[in-house]
Amino acid sequence: MAGWVEEGGGDHAYIRYEDVRIPKDNMLGDRGQAFVVARTRLAVADPPRDASGGPMKLAFEMLCERAVSRFTQGERLSSKQLRPREWWPTRGSRSSSFRLLVLQTAWKIDRYGDYKRVRGDISAVKVAAPKVLQSVATKALQVHGSLAISDEMPFVAMLVNGIHVGLADGPTEVHKLTLARQILAGVEPTSETFPSRHIPALKEEAERKYAATLARL
Repeated sequence: MAGWVEEGGGDHAYIRYEDVRIPKDNMLGDRGQAFVVARTRLAVADPPRDASGGPMKLAFEMLCERAVSRFTQGERLSSKQLRPREWWPTRGSRSSSFRLLVLQTAWKIDRYGDYKRVRGDISAVKVAAPKVLQSVATKALQVHGSLAISDEMPFVAMLVNGIHVGLADGPTEVHKLTLARQILAGVEPTSETFPSRHIPALKEEAERKYAATLARL
């Protein structure tokens, strides 16, 4: 991923096309549908790339290593008060949950081969990626102290990369809207005054359904 290892270490190039013409026989799909074609092909790579799984995993491993290695005031950081201890399980579970989300999305892409059908899942990955990466990198930075904000450690670059992940393939806010629309599109509204899980209404329905049984009790 561009630029997270060291300053100037990116691998994204600028390409400028001038006076380019594509023969009709070489077109992929219909005219004006280039974005759909591109997204269908890129969807296979999107989840792993947007996940920032490598930096995320590395940051968590460095956090744990520092915790059991650093001594201060006669004890390891891992033996300190509650808050540092809380960081390891929460960040670890977030990283693991995120990896499972990526794997599920990749599985759906392979199964359906339809970008539109998996669009919501891809958006979910893109919404979570910058947040999880920055969360893990921030705690790893804090555990390493002042050394972490120097150019001798990768944490500042990881945080900047978290911002980059939230912008590179569209702002996170756009993916949130995409995910919300897809979720709500499959929800049927109720025509009743109260919600469908309104307890008094459910009780009345159950009493009507089992009236004969209740009468024998």
